[in-house]
Amino acid sequence: MKLVIIRHAQSIANAENRWQGQKDYPLSDQGYKESEALKEKFELENIAPTSVYSSPLGRAVRTAMIAFPESNVVRIEDLKEEDIGVFSGKTHEEVQRDYAVIAEEFTRTRNIDVIPRSESTNMLNKRVVNVINFLVKGHNNEDVIAVFTHGGIMIPLINVLLQTKETWRINIPNGAVFQFNINVDVWGQPKISEKQQEGFSIIQFSDTRYLG
Repeated sequence: MKLVIIRHAQSIANAENRWQGQKDYPLSDQGYKESEALKEKFELENIAPTSVYSSPLGRAVRTAMIAFPESNVVRIEDLKEEDIGVFSGKTHEEVQRDYAVIAEEFTRTRNIDVIPRSESTNMLNKRVVNVINFLVKGHNNEDVIAVFTHGGIMIPLINVLLQTKETWRINIPNGAVFQFNINVDVWGQPKISEKQQEGFSIIQFSDTRYLG
């Protein structure tokens, strides 16, 4: 199967340098342009998904609808952004002002458990595993799946997909595209084999070159 995972285009909150979490912000004008560029990218690459899935938050759904206007966009609750508790809706400056110690610890550890009223790491990991199992085990090798989600949840999603527990610190810009080819018949088997390695490949990783 071909699995394409996309971070939503720029939202108004992104443009304002504001923490979003599960607050529902619409796309910015720039976000609409990025979504149209995504549409052109997928047309050039002949990506015609058999299924399109999205976080239910508006910025992700709208990106998906613009990128694939002929597709039915199925909303999946577990694709929502991580809940960042008291940081939600605040600018980075406001977080530093109001929660300086917590912000410093989060920046150092990337552990959302330190943020008051946030989603626990355990709960986030559970829904990430649920999503990946559904996407891979619930589809066939002939399927082309497009998934629209959020920056904060993408690293856990990719970790589960790659079957690694590494903590990655990579920049995932708005509109970044990750593309994988997966043999669903061997993915997830506990023993790494030559056949498994041949059945999984990374085609694009945080690609935003199409934005110019």
